[in-house]
Amino acid sequence: MFAPPQQKSNSPPPEQIQLIAIYPNNVISQNFTSGKDANCSFPKPNIIKHDDIQQTIVVFSREINSGVWEFVGRVRKQKYDMGIGIIDGKKTVIPHPFIYQSNKDNNTIFYIKQNVYIKGAGLYSLGNQLIKQGDEITAIVDLTSNPKSFCLKINSVLQPFCVISVPERVKFILYFSNKDEEWEFVSLKEVAEAQNLSHIHPSNRHNYK
Repeated sequence: MFAPPQQKSNSPPPEQIQLIAIYPNNVISQNFTSGKDANCSFPKPNIIKHDDIQQTIVVFSREINSGVWEFVGRVRKQKYDMGIGIIDGKKTVIPHPFIYQSNKDNNTIFYIKQNVYIKGAGLYSLGNQLIKQGDEITAIVDLTSNPKSFCLKINSVLQPFCVISVPERVKFILYFSNKDEEWEFVSLKEVAEAQNLSHIHPSNRHNYK
């Protein structure tokens, strides 16, 4: 006995979602903006070198306002503590990394060394991995989840924390603590699937608000 012949559907094929990816050959030094009075140079367009001893933030220009995105950076040269994170996209002035007396002065979320900082204030999270020279760090923002979230991978290993209720518009940021440190931009990619954060312990789930 044969199965009846299948009828051809006249409906159009499902629309393919075009995901965006930015790689080193797509960036120029003008895509990176440093904090006030900070000096940075660019051995290559995707390599940011810190040229003074002042702690500073460098902002990548692409604003994220929807979807799930992964920003990948590599620690090329490290002297002290280095970090990666996001800043509220509505922020027009780049703050000092550790201003925390007033929320309006600092709208950042950072992972520095092995600690989480929200609006300049450090928070304790158990089990986080230390950032070291040579590490590849992936900062992940999910604007599709409810609440919106930020998390991070070190060398492809998801760290056991997250920050929830992040701003609806963000930019990715890098932190430098001292002279001659270097971050390398590897990629910025929109991805189809979000990270599963359901296993993260409540004590390691930090609220941005």
